[in-house]
Amino acid sequence: GPPAIADGNHRATAIALHLLRTGEYRPQRAYLGVGANPVLRPLWQRIRGAFARLRSDGARW
Repeated sequence: GPPAIADGNHRATAIALHLLRTGEYRPQRAYLGVGANPVLRPLWQRIRGAFARLRSDGARW
């Protein structure tokens, strides 16, 4: 297929699948692990902010 840019996890998975399919191992020169993108905390902050604005506006459900 056409070439595509992939992050390290995709690359590591591709190397493992290639090893399983062909028996050939092509080592990676480097692998950088990065923590997960923060999702829940910013989402929770937005939800709390929305509720705070509703309460301060006197809006009712």
